[in-house]
Amino acid sequence: MSLALNYSEAAEFKATGYEPFIAGNGTEYGEGRQYGRFSFLRIYESGHEVPYYQPEAALAFFKRVLGNLVLADGSEALTPTYNSTGTVNATHTEAFVPLPTCTGESGCDTPS
Repeated sequence: MSLALNYSEAAEFKATGYEPFIAGNGTEYGEGRQYGRFSFLRIYESGHEVPYYQPEAALAFFKRVLGNLVLADGSEALTPTYNSTGTVNATHTEAFVPLPTCTGESGCDTPS
């Protein structure tokens, strides 16, 4: 969808590549592409409720967007012509996202 969007800098965005999304202690939580303030980010092992499945990744993403930082690693201020470099295709796949299990009164535990 992000590559099909028709906007003034679509050609520049299509020329970007996927970079690893690194957060916390250096863990790769996903991959994304970015040109200026327009970006597309995939978070691994997560459903539509990213903060539930990957809270550390969600917090890093939120802070970087609000701080106007590069999404991949938050290492620098975003410029209008910043473009991510990397592979052209996002290739990481997961068979399924494991759901938390609930065990009566003990509450819900996240999968290990």
